[in-house]
Amino acid sequence: MNAQVTVPERSPIAFTVRGGLISNNGDLASQIRLKTDYDNTWAVNTYYATAAEAVLGIDVIRLRTTDIVLHISALGAEPELRAKSPTGDHKVADSQLGIARASITFSFNNDNYKMFGMPWHTNHEAILGITGSFMYSTNFELSNFAKDTLGISNIKGDQAVKSLGITFGWNWRILDSGWVIGLNGSILWFADENPLLRFETGEASLYNPAKLTFAPRILQAGIGYHF
Repeated sequence: MNAQVTVPERSPIAFTVRGGLISNNGDLASQIRLKTDYDNTWAVNTYYATAAEAVLGIDVIRLRTTDIVLHISALGAEPELRAKSPTGDHKVADSQLGIARASITFSFNNDNYKMFGMPWHTNHEAILGITGSFMYSTNFELSNFAKDTLGISNIKGDQAVKSLGITFGWNWRILDSGWVIGLNGSILWFADENPLLRFETGEASLYNPAKLTFAPRILQAGIGYHF
């Protein structure tokens, strides 16, 4: 009697945690201008902050040499807003940033095998895809410089705004286990008519109100498990 051996399919689910840095596009720094001198400005931006992200991955389509994967994630960071000019560098506020995003990625290999292919597999993959997010910022704690020098009375950022971009990375499977380590990067562009932050100044302030758009640049390392 002949018996046919069936190779079991892996679960389409993976869970990953990542940590790294997030920053804004430097060209988007908010220009807080002196009311009596248009060219006298402070460039306010988030610059760099540490960020943590939890990611749920779902294999949507499995092809012979690639997987098309949907990633749903939540990212949190506590960026510090700083004001810079040729004459100084000062803290403006502490804040909290939240990002909910979804990505679609394709995996690539130079040996025509997938990292979790059956019965044969490779131990590495490159990924490339598109990503989109909703972002919001809240819990601002103004510094004395923000209140006394710039005259900022309030920062508003609790309205969710959109961004779109690309994501890319490299993953390595740990031996024949379900564990994977990887590096990941994302470049997003602002895709909303509303800014992420609005800086409000009082009537007595020497500076005009301003706004800040946010186009995230993210670099991370992570570890995940493919069930």
